[in-house]
Amino acid sequence: MFNFTQNEKLAALHLVDECLDGMCGDRPMDLEHDQFTWCHVQVLTSMGWSKHEAAGTYGALSEKGALWIEKDVNTHDGAWVDTISNDLYHWAESHWDEFIANGKPSK
Repeated sequence: MFNFTQNEKLAALHLVDECLDGMCGDRPMDLEHDQFTWCHVQVLTSMGWSKHEAAGTYGALSEKGALWIEKDVNTHDGAWVDTISNDLYHWAESHWDEFIANGKPSK
């Protein structure tokens, strides 16, 4: 489905994890029933990516269709309006057990 680098894979899993935290879910497919799919590049910087690394990785995930970046943020009062794709949390489900077993590793 996605041809991620290891860096992109880790970033994608952290973005899905942030969505799960927002809706109190345990597994990516929990997002199927509660579409809390908003995300922000700050999730990556909080997990160890530098600002430049986070911006590049976030952009790469967008180019690969894993997330959608809202371009007109001024109309949303600074709210998080970027979203992960449904395909991303479906993909994440098959990588989730490994991510959890590795302790949700930081960058």
